[in-house]
Amino acid sequence: MENLSNNKRQNLSIPMKQFKPLRFMIVFVFFLGLTMSANAQKWASVGTKWVYTQAEPFSTATWPSEWNAVDTITIKGKLCTIIQSKGNPFDTNSKYNRTMITYEDSDIVYWYLPVLKGFTVLYDFNKKVGESWNIEGLEAAIDTTKCSIKMTVTKVGVDTINGIPLKTMLAESYPVAYSFGGKIIQYIGNLSNIRPNPCFVCKPISENFDIYGLRCFESDSVGFHDFKIVPDCYYATTKINELKNDDIVSFTPNPFADVLSIKSMRQVTVSVFNLVGQTVFRKTIQDGSPIQINTANWLSGIYWYRIDFQNQDISYGKLIKH
Repeated sequence: MENLSNNKRQNLSIPMKQFKPLRFMIVFVFFLGLTMSANAQKWASVGTKWVYTQAEPFSTATWPSEWNAVDTITIKGKLCTIIQSKGNPFDTNSKYNRTMITYEDSDIVYWYLPVLKGFTVLYDFNKKVGESWNIEGLEAAIDTTKCSIKMTVTKVGVDTINGIPLKTMLAESYPVAYSFGGKIIQYIGNLSNIRPNPCFVCKPISENFDIYGLRCFESDSVGFHDFKIVPDCYYATTKINELKNDDIVSFTPNPFADVLSIKSMRQVTVSVFNLVGQTVFRKTIQDGSPIQINTANWLSGIYWYRIDFQNQDISYGKLIKH
């Protein structure tokens, strides 16, 4: 009996010796799960790409403006994503045009601003119609004047992209002249601009960049989506072609309010699209007298026009509604 009892104790002691390695494996798997969860974030995970439009200053030339989520960094205990511009021909002189750092928590996207030594809210998808948030700590491009933009939600909804339902909101920005308003989509961002343009915040000044109009987006969480506001993501226009077409077709005033007048020296087909690619106007215009469009019901923001000429040439450009 004594030998049997000793054998039992010896057998029972074996799992106890294995407990510490087992406990280590459980803890390791737990933290590995947390790490994988962080890497699988739906907002701006590494590899996410935005392609906006960039305009050359004092010209009608436009180019693709590509932004990429390239790496992560921990700031104030928050795991953030570093987003950098890539390949823009006019970004070499502007410190504002290269990098932004963001993170998301509970459907709120935060933006790190060095001038604040902290974060401001860039998007808040928890807001209801009529509610607002402030984007703080913005600077004029030529001095250190700080100010903020008030974002007020005017409409909320859901868009399905690649089979994925995403929260959307329409937001108005104040001051309107420094517009960062328009449609904003969960996990994608603002369709007008990747961030408020500091060159027009606080003071109405110009610098060497103007980014607007999300052309294409790609991420692990959403996949690839082309908003079809230009023929392809990397479509560019030149000064010569655009100036030639401006001599043929004119849009006045631009920016416009409740009425937009179009006049053409040739027979052309004019189409106007909003930033999500929906056609808001399309008409074949004969040469001669201008036509007027009632735009009172159009939302404030950026629109794109397309001109189809009879010789199959195509021209694109930007319109702005106050």
